[in-house]
Amino acid sequence: MFSKVNFYDLKSQINKKKIVLFGAGNIADKTLEKLDFKPTYIADNSPLAWGNYQNNVQIINPSRILKKKNVFFLITTTAFKEVGEQLENEGLKVNKDFNISPILNDLLTIFDLENVKKNLIFSSGAQPHKDKRFGGGLYKMEINGDKWNYNKIHSGNCYGIIRVDNEIICIDTNNGILKLDKNLDIKEIFKLKKGFRAHGISYSKNTKKYYLACSYKDSILVFNKDLKYLNEIKLRQKNNLDSAQLHINDCYAYQESLYVSMFSVTGNWKKDLFDGGIIEIDLKTQKIKNILCNNLWMPHNVCFFDKSLHVLDSLRGHLKTNNLSIIGTFNAFTRGLDFDQKYYYVGQSKNRNHSKNVGLSNNISIDAGIVIFDPLSKASRFLQVSPRLSEIHHLLLI
Repeated sequence: MFSKVNFYDLKSQINKKKIVLFGAGNIADKTLEKLDFKPTYIADNSPLAWGNYQNNVQIINPSRILKKKNVFFLITTTAFKEVGEQLENEGLKVNKDFNISPILNDLLTIFDLENVKKNLIFSSGAQPHKDKRFGGGLYKMEINGDKWNYNKIHSGNCYGIIRVDNEIICIDTNNGILKLDKNLDIKEIFKLKKGFRAHGISYSKNTKKYYLACSYKDSILVFNKDLKYLNEIKLRQKNNLDSAQLHINDCYAYQESLYVSMFSVTGNWKKDLFDGGIIEIDLKTQKIKNILCNNLWMPHNVCFFDKSLHVLDSLRGHLKTNNLSIIGTFNAFTRGLDFDQKYYYVGQSKNRNHSKNVGLSNNISIDAGIVIFDPLSKASRFLQVSPRLSEIHHLLLI
């Protein structure tokens, strides 16, 4: 209903109308201090306040003024939602006939976060379990204000999730590439080579190809639009090693390039040297173009929103964008990221490496769930899942 407004912007909305504050009390006092004019009345729904004065302004029954024309109501009560609905029931319109006092902007931020209504799916690469509340698989979460619930819709070792046209593509590293319809029913399963540990997946509209990041082989598998295997882009520096050297985990195709996140650009992460980074691969030549950064700690979910590169610096709990500057920090292992143009939705996994964070963070969460984060106010809320659902890998708003 409401949007944030400052006192300067209010002047254009009021436009020579008579001003009536709606709600007596402390917020009205603070609002009066900011106004450079005196309101005509203060309206209040409590009969006990009628006839009294606050800062030499009379408090009246709202019914005296609700039907008057050329009046602008400035709501000055924490019950702004209820008062807004009351004014709308009288045929008044927000911004045109009423708004909240800018003093209430912080409460509006909280109100908006507490009233989010969204559906999303998230994946977990944990060991499969028959229970619907935990174990590896693909889950659907429904967020309805102060209530949320989730259930498993597919059991398996699941990782990357993307949307391509009207279909959802998900990686089950043991069973293959899952193609789901809009009802989240599995339509097809495309088998994968064993031993690659498929992790992140992306699709390029430019090349009409899928790119699959494989952690164990430090390589990118390339498929055509029909998910038929084409070739492998090998990134490992020493091919005679049996285990992951770079530990690549996610990739994102954007314009002419593929951006790949990894634990170590030098291959030394098993020596506890985490020079995690992002590399850029030319989609045409399939060769490395650039190393964009090498100072991340277990990064995941490299992607683009609004033409800006984003990445989760997972162990440190940082969300980075805008020249890889920190725009949000969370007290957990962050993995899984989406954006709805207002809020970021960040997956949080149980931090199995919390001892490494001592000295970096003074509050290390061991909970798993989804964080809804407002990048403007820096406010967030946390939607916890079962402690037995220890890992969240990717998430996608649907």
